[in-house]
Amino acid sequence: MCGIAGYFLSQVEARPAADMLSMCRLMQHRGPDDEGAAFIAVNAQDGIGMKHHSLRHAIDPNERLIHDLALGHRRFSIISPTPDGHQPFWSVDRKLCLTFNGEIYNYIELRSELRNAGVTFRTSTDTEVLLEAYRHWGTDVFPKLKGFWALAIYDADRSAVLLARDPLGKAPLYVAPMPSGVAWASEIKSLRAVALEAAFAPREQAISDFLHHGWRDLDNRTFYEDVRTLAAGSYAWVRSGALGESVSFWQIPTHRATETDIPADLAIRNFRDAFLQAVDRRLRADVPLSFELSGGMDSSSIVAAALEMGHNVTTFTVKFREAHSDEEPFARKLKERFGKRIDYRVLQEPMDSFWREANNYVALMDEPFHAPNMLTNFAMWREMAKNGIRVSLNGAAGDELLAGYSRDYAFRNILHLFRHGQIGFALRELVKYQELPHGRLLAREALDAFRRGLQSPNQRAPLGPSPTRLGRDNQPRNDLEGRLVDLMGNWRMNYWLRSGHQSAMGVPMEVRAPFLDIDVVNLVFQLPPSYLIRDGWHKWILRKAMADALPPEITWRKRKMGFPFPIREWLTQSKSIYFSVVEGMECPHINMKDLHRRYDGLIRADPYFLWRAMSVSLWWKRSVLTEEF
Repeated sequence: MCGIAGYFLSQVEARPAADMLSMCRLMQHRGPDDEGAAFIAVNAQDGIGMKHHSLRHAIDPNERLIHDLALGHRRFSIISPTPDGHQPFWSVDRKLCLTFNGEIYNYIELRSELRNAGVTFRTSTDTEVLLEAYRHWGTDVFPKLKGFWALAIYDADRSAVLLARDPLGKAPLYVAPMPSGVAWASEIKSLRAVALEAAFAPREQAISDFLHHGWRDLDNRTFYEDVRTLAAGSYAWVRSGALGESVSFWQIPTHRATETDIPADLAIRNFRDAFLQAVDRRLRADVPLSFELSGGMDSSSIVAAALEMGHNVTTFTVKFREAHSDEEPFARKLKERFGKRIDYRVLQEPMDSFWREANNYVALMDEPFHAPNMLTNFAMWREMAKNGIRVSLNGAAGDELLAGYSRDYAFRNILHLFRHGQIGFALRELVKYQELPHGRLLAREALDAFRRGLQSPNQRAPLGPSPTRLGRDNQPRNDLEGRLVDLMGNWRMNYWLRSGHQSAMGVPMEVRAPFLDIDVVNLVFQLPPSYLIRDGWHKWILRKAMADALPPEITWRKRKMGFPFPIREWLTQSKSIYFSVVEGMECPHINMKDLHRRYDGLIRADPYFLWRAMSVSLWWKRSVLTEEF
């Protein structure tokens, strides 16, 4: 888990080393352990020249180096935390050079396979395994990798750089145009050191999508006009300052089996085996790790899986004073069941902590973000770091993978069953629905679905210029199976992963998510939807697979909180300090006087819309108006 940066120019020229060193140091929080850079003259007439930089062998930032390719790296050591893992990492023959951010969990198995094929290794790092695996399999290596990554590999034989991201896009990789080439980096702010200034013009469509719908990171775009991301599950070549078309190497499966194809008991066993293996893979680390335990089904299942495999664990839980947002009593049930095998730690973060950190946190995130409770996770990760922990396992993606959100999936499941002629099954699911508040919830979903069919998605009183001209015809599909695919991809998970990753690496903390394991995802997206919602329960297959390992108060809990946060109380408490922070600031997308007038009403009517407006204004002040990064 690190930060990478690089650029490829259209021709060889003399540029100061400071350009690349600035790219690295703008994201030094991602990699406190080491820094490295390589400057290469790929297209020099007299052959390849190169120069290297590290914290131990520094380059004068003012030195003008002859090159057209620069690769940079900030290191956060997790696997083999020795100088052996220094990046940029060169092959013995100097024909390949790698920078990468992420973890290859199955590097031990891949190293064994490559050794059997005659490959010799100098180190025990996953970095070297990744580089030699690319040499051996080329771009066919990507489907073999279990983990997450964003990488840049310089291939001298091709006179090109290969960029790639993991299948689901857990590791970010941003690209932007330069005056005479293209640049890439793990963070947007890093690109500011070299990219065209015009690339950072605020993008109106992104602001409108976020304000009025909560959508973000659609179509591999950002809040800046010409800053994009390489698509998840794809790779692309960079040659002589030009980024080629991306090539997809993985897509979410879209064909599901039937219950006849795979009986329920076999599906449960297969899921349990894949899930336990996913957790086991993510326990590979040469540094201390811990678990985020919310008390919900997902994080509790991960902790229980680790315990079942014989590990003792350290967990961190956030407690809120407000009972309606406090899941700690459920987390404590797991502690009571396993006793001393869980080192159980509780964090109670004061509600005003956000504003003590707000300016720096907004700068860290680079873009507006969906909720202030992101700082709650940030506080948890910082507490872990204070205790020497570098890796955290959490339950991210469980709801997207397993149809956990009632608002997105409950009513669509009933419609799905009706449309497929399973009327009796549909009525049974409606009657047996377990998620509180039972029938009222499905009635509300039906009403919401009806309204969405009649109204424009932009019919919301604006706080700034009308968004109508920026309206979108496309949105997540409305059927159950289409919605599952869309929310696991471009319409939700893409943003969840990028924002969560950005926040965690501000500590830094490497966050691992077993529900994003590629084998688990491939398995679940080929199961019948009826194994996801069944007998009135969301995430039915997970509940059945882990029922013996968890207290029944967690497994068969009827009220889902879903990453709770006392948002209305927080907004009420934050009113005066927020307006003092943005006093005198003008944002063309937010009518600040109107926002002040409607603030109290929006707390009651639509608190998350209110927050999004606040978030856009905070971002505008810190990341658009200021010149300091």
